[in-house]
Amino acid sequence: MEGAGALETNDMLSVTFAKKTKTLNRRRGSYKAKITKLQSFLKDKASNAEQLLLQSKLDKVSEMYSSVEALKIEYYEVVEDEQLPN
Repeated sequence: MEGAGALETNDMLSVTFAKKTKTLNRRRGSYKAKITKLQSFLKDKASNAEQLLLQSKLDKVSEMYSSVEALKIEYYEVVEDEQLPN
């Protein structure tokens, strides 16, 4: 009976891992989309943009970079949790 319980635990861990990974992937995609949008803005309209607006966009990119770094740490935590012995 102990084997069945271990199997259920492994299944639950797999589901938890899958859900967490899916959530992290969505957040990563959102950050990447925002960065791409800002890059396009700067590429297409930089010559007409005012300095203050550009500084504001740069500040947003810096914030997103910090968010991406925090997300990377969360990915490492998921991997570490999955590698724990049963």
